[in-house]
Amino acid sequence: SYVVPFYSLMLLNVESLRGLKSIGYFSFFKTAAIHIFNLALLLIGYKFYNHDYIPLIILLCVIGLVFIYSLLIWYKSADLRVETENVFSIKELLNISYPMMLSSSVMYIMNWSSVIILGMYVSEKQIGIFHAAVKMATVTSISLMAINSIAAPKFSELYTQGKMKELQNFITRCTQLIFITSVPILLIFITFPNE
Repeated sequence: SYVVPFYSLMLLNVESLRGLKSIGYFSFFKTAAIHIFNLALLLIGYKFYNHDYIPLIILLCVIGLVFIYSLLIWYKSADLRVETENVFSIKELLNISYPMMLSSSVMYIMNWSSVIILGMYVSEKQIGIFHAAVKMATVTSISLMAINSIAAPKFSELYTQGKMKELQNFITRCTQLIFITSVPILLIFITFPNE
């Protein structure tokens, strides 16, 4: 529970970096930073200390450090001058962000609902096998997440500028790219289903 505030604030910083079009930093903090630092510190931690709480302490430290580092990068990247003519009212901000919050919440629930519901009916071993199979199946969505993380700010920019024709063309190109990059992974799963 100590980790949750730092983790939430770090995710807020990371999404702010995406909004600032710092896609490299966004991708690093969103996908790799915690895992890389966690692995490195776990290897060091277990070499010198043999305690049950080492993974938890290291996770807390890593999330705290990544939060501070992402905050420094955000502070360096952000233009903190306030332009009064472009400030949204709270109502406008909620109207714009509510659909995104709703879709993120539904996605989160969808990701875990199958495991939770299945947990009521089968053993932990079967849940573990199912969860591993689901994770393997989501490998095909790597290109979707990668392209969307880069394309999302562009979607927003084109929509805000009212360039609907360019937005449609950009969406079409992104969809084609997602399809082309996902098909080889899907073909591997279809060709070798028992591996």
